[in-house]
Amino acid sequence: MIKRTNRLVIANAVEIEEDSALILEVKILTALDYFSAVFVDYHFN
Repeated sequence: MIKRTNRLVIANAVEIEEDSALILEVKILTALDYFSAVFVDYHFN
């Protein structure tokens, strides 16, 4: 019973880590898009 619970906790922790890594990746990509758009506006306008 305890072992099963531990497995669930570990599985949940791994899922949370994967989710936060994905969120971080999306934030980085969004930031890159934003900065490149600002860069283009600044140089070509």
